[in-house]
Amino acid sequence: MKGSVPFIRLLQQGRNGTMETRIDVVAKGWRIAATAGLLALVPGVLSLGDAHALPVPFKAEPIEFTLVDQDTGEPIEGATATAFWQYRAGWEGGGHGQIVNVLESVSRKDGKIRFPGWGPVVVDAWSRLRETTVFIFKSGYTPMGASNAPTLTSAENYKQQGFLYNGLNVRMKQFPGSRKDYEMRVSMFSYNLMGRTEILGVPSARNGCEWKRFPLMIKAFMAEEERLRAENVVTGLMPSALRAAESYYVKEGCGSPTSFLEGLR
Repeated sequence: MKGSVPFIRLLQQGRNGTMETRIDVVAKGWRIAATAGLLALVPGVLSLGDAHALPVPFKAEPIEFTLVDQDTGEPIEGATATAFWQYRAGWEGGGHGQIVNVLESVSRKDGKIRFPGWGPVVVDAWSRLRETTVFIFKSGYTPMGASNAPTLTSAENYKQQGFLYNGLNVRMKQFPGSRKDYEMRVSMFSYNLMGRTEILGVPSARNGCEWKRFPLMIKAFMAEEERLRAENVVTGLMPSALRAAESYYVKEGCGSPTSFLEGLR
């Protein structure tokens, strides 16, 4: 692509009394205007493919909420939380694409979970970002995910993104079922989280070793596997999945998952 991009503007403009999201990219001798998902070159020295690759800035606000017991309302201490910012993938955007950022936190005595703000970073203008999602795990509780509603269009995603639960209480329920039912629920949660490092169900070289970016959650799963096995409950959470894929991740240059897990003890 010829030329440089001195600045990128994201603004709201009205047309016949309506509001629309518009991205203007201005550089030497050309302008690209994107309105409501429609791209126009005015006049153009760029191809449509070049335009789709244009970068835009993205910034995430700090996140803070309070985790409480659903029945008692008391704060929950020691829960592990992993926050994801990630591209969508696939024709309909239902898959997990490349990871933009991952942050982790552990709830304090007052139940507070905090993530610092970050950015701006440059992201691909036409690859849709998934809603911000925070995965939360605490032994004995029903694991959960809290996320923004996935209603933003691609253009609307490229602004400072906050979190719908900021400043609120997030309620977590103690698991009411049997140990086996609990293990199945935690396994589903674990593999859902592991799926964030895959694209359309396949371990992805694009995300490579991204599982290394959430060691606190993996450590919590290691402790839970040991606890359940001590109670004679057969289980296989993320640590077991990583060990089973040892040769794959070594081949991909991630190093040994087994060695990584041992380093978390």
